[in-house]
Amino acid sequence: MAIAGVITRTGDATLALASPSPTYAFVLADEIQRGSGHAEGLILPAILCSAGYALFGVGLLAMAAGRAHARIGQERERLTQLEAMLDAELQAEEDAAVAPAELPGDPSPEPLP
Repeated sequence: MAIAGVITRTGDATLALASPSPTYAFVLADEIQRGSGHAEGLILPAILCSAGYALFGVGLLAMAAGRAHARIGQERERLTQLEAMLDAELQAEEDAAVAPAELPGDPSPEPLP
């Protein structure tokens, strides 16, 4: 409907409703270049829509930052758990290697090539 208003050019009110439309930018540029009196009535909706788009973008950026921060926290926690599991496994291997050497009469295991 807004783009149809731009195409038919029925009035400034219709053009103001079309301000979120990309075609509105072309109409506004044309009015500014011609220097007509209609440009003043078209600039305010353009500024308001630009501000709305900017706020929308900042909001999406903030949401993405929050999700990224949460994801990084989860990955750090997972890495900490993985390192703890690896340390426990290495400690168990060291304990298993020391335990047979302490038994009397038990031959020590041959090292792997």
